[in-house]
Amino acid sequence: MPDMSKDVVVATGQVPFVVLEGRGTVLARYVTVRRDVPEYSLADSEYTSWTLALDGKEFLVVAEDGRHVLSIDEVWATGREEPMIAKGGIVSYDFYYSHHLGSVSGTVKLTFDVDAMTVTVEDDLEFEAD
Repeated sequence: MPDMSKDVVVATGQVPFVVLEGRGTVLARYVTVRRDVPEYSLADSEYTSWTLALDGKEFLVVAEDGRHVLSIDEVWATGREEPMIAKGGIVSYDFYYSHHLGSVSGTVKLTFDVDAMTVTVEDDLEFEAD
């Protein structure tokens, strides 16, 4: 487990992310932290983690591979994006992340179950080395 005591929070916030018809607007909450990493590390020194919430309650993120990670483009943290409109509780969007070794891109699909407060993540992401 990494030593989180050296993480420095550089940004936090929330933005409207998805409109669920008849249920309200899901907020994407983010925390961006900076940490010291060795020169040879594959990790970035700054990273953003995301959670999704509706009416103040967070969704549990589930995925087939067992990860509990949301792939949300950091451009959303600027607050300039319009929320997506879910159709039948489902949204799909393009994702892109640039890394010092290359980039990750592809499509992400989120399926919301408001009654269970879960969001199922399906993604088709590929890494392309520089």
